[in-house]
This record gives sequence, structure tokens and C-alpha cells, in this order.
Amino acid sequence: MTIYSYLMSLLPLRGEPQSTPNEPRVLGLDNEAADEAFETLTASTTRKVLSIIYEQPSTPTEIRDEIDTSLQNVHYHLGKLEDADLIKPSGVGYSEKGTEMTVYAPANEAVVLFAGRKSDHLRLRDFLRRALGTVAVLAGATIMFSYLFNVNRMGAPASQPVVVDSVVMFLMGGLFSIFVIGVLWHLDR
Repeated sequence: MTIYSYLMSLLPLRGEPQSTPNEPRVLGLDNEAADEAFETLTASTTRKVLSIIYEQPSTPTEIRDEIDTSLQNVHYHLGKLEDADLIKPSGVGYSEKGTEMTVYAPANEAVVLFAGRKSDHLRLRDFLRRALGTVAVLAGATIMFSYLFNVNRMGAPASQPVVVDSVVMFLMGGLFSIFVIGVLWHLDR
């Protein structure tokens, strides 16, 4: 092993993204940001690049390999997405040759194009914030129901059949979460 290859093996191929996406972005159809987003996303390659970045923050080289196009073309589409504030530089990675590369990540957790009244726009944005928290509520409820089931099961005789499994716990957690969201939605009205 040469000194160069040893030094290159010490560099991480990809650093952890240094920033997290902002809250969901709601674009009303009547504002300039929506026009820019629509114009940017007319090309299918641009949409593919954005989709890849939403799946996993990526370097231009990783995106090129994923969609089988030229690096110059990837940089062109990344520039369009960055100009429209749909993505942002999020960290640094290194190629196998030691070249520093920018890692791109989504600028927002979600982008929603919205048609409706202004008051609905604000309610939708608030709902999206709460809905993204639903994943945490669902996970917490599932863990809670699983814990309660396992505590109750500890005292049961070994011959007693186990009727409830993890799928049922997941469904019970989901139903509980839907109930909580329904109550919050009703109170919000």
C-alpha cells in the first residue's frame, strides 16, 4: 500500500450532513416561488436529481452514477434546484482520489404546492408541521403498547398462548395516533 492510498483511506468518503432540512415549505400557486419551482421541475432529469437527494443527501458523482448522465449535466440540474431553494449544500465528501465534493441535501422537509385561500395556506403549513410529528407519536405509541403488553405477559404462565404480536402492537399504536390527530384536528377547527 502506498502512502497516498493509505492517506486516502483515512478520509471519509462522505461526511455527515451538517445541516438539517427546514420545516415544510408551502408554496401558494400565486407566488413567484411556486412559479420558479414549477419552471425548475419541468425537466425530468431535475425531478430525478431532487428525488435522489430526498432519498439520501448525495454528491454530484453519486447522482451521476444513479441516473447515468454526465457530471456536467448533474451540476446544471443541481444549480437549477439550488437557485429555486429546493436543495442546499449540506456537507463535504471525498472521492476515492481524495477530491473534496459537496454533499447536497433537501432545503426543506417537504415542499407542498398549494391552491386555496390564504387562511387555508397557513392551516396547511401548521397541519404539515403536526403531521410530520405523527411519526414520532406513532413510534412512541407502538413502544408504549409493546411495553405494556410485555409487562402484562411476564406474569402469564408459559402454557398460555401468545395472542398479540408486534403487528397488533403497531396497529394499536397507529389507531391511538390517529385518534390523537383526530382530536387535535377537531379542536383546531
